[in-house]
Amino acid sequence: PVDTPGIVLSFLNTETVFRPTPDRIARAVKARVYYLRLTRRPGICRFRLDCEHLADPPYAHRSTEVTRRYVRTLEADFTEAPGDWLWGKRRWQHQGVGGPKA
Repeated sequence: PVDTPGIVLSFLNTETVFRPTPDRIARAVKARVYYLRLTRRPGICRFRLDCEHLADPPYAHRSTEVTRRYVRTLEADFTEAPGDWLWGKRRWQHQGVGGPKA
């Protein structure tokens, strides 16, 4: 394993490093965590905002469960409606954490 400042999770079939900031914030404020989903609707400038509950306090010390749930939910949104997301050129161009694609 590579020594990283975050946790390595599978994201869009690529090992990706995520900082556990959602967990740190949730522990600091001792609050519920929600995921906000903005979905395009038919028509011009029409959107739907949904709120999905992810976790409740108390949170275990140094746990990364909130970040893991967030990443799984975000990945599901990406795969369900990829056209709703702005994709930069060569996003995730490196396979895994260790180096470039072969």
